[in-house]
Amino acid sequence: MTLHVLDQLPLWVEGDLDATDRTAVDHHLAQCPDCRSAAEDLRASQIQLREAMASPFDAADRERLRHQLMAQVRAETAAKPPRRLIPRSALLAACAASLLLTVFLWRQGPTIAVPQPTAAPRAPRQPPQPPSTMAVRQDPPTPHTRGPAASPREASPAAGPARIEFQTADPTIRIIWLAQSKPLPDTTPSTEEKS
Repeated sequence: MTLHVLDQLPLWVEGDLDATDRTAVDHHLAQCPDCRSAAEDLRASQIQLREAMASPFDAADRERLRHQLMAQVRAETAAKPPRRLIPRSALLAACAASLLLTVFLWRQGPTIAVPQPTAAPRAPRQPPQPPSTMAVRQDPPTPHTRGPAASPREASPAAGPARIEFQTADPTIRIIWLAQSKPLPDTTPSTEEKS
């Protein structure tokens, strides 16, 4: 009894088998009527498939269709002028209105928006807190020595700002201010320096 070659028949019909396998399948088909019948059915179905996939139009038909289509496209685009979505006069009026609005708002000047006070949610009643305390700390004055006067640029590093602390009712919040103990030197050029 010989083995059937049904799994190799699609390759045999399309001619994709190598020479030794093709010879073996040909030899088997000559001896086995079942495989020969299956091979003929497969070959017939392949022929029908190729015929169904063939285009009904030849190259001349495709070229003629392309020329007709392009002529129709050219005729339609030449017949219709491009249509604007917004007329030119409306566009100019909108530009002028926006320019006037911009100038009007610019001339109004900056306005400061003041937030409206809102009612805070009621917190649970807390016991009264002691009033906030204020502490002022200032570095001790440095002793003055007789000698040439130091210029403002050569001020000693010990002459720093005064530190002012506020303790609020909430122990986690402390306000600290630093204040200059001496007035700043005048940095505007004098009239003699300008000329």
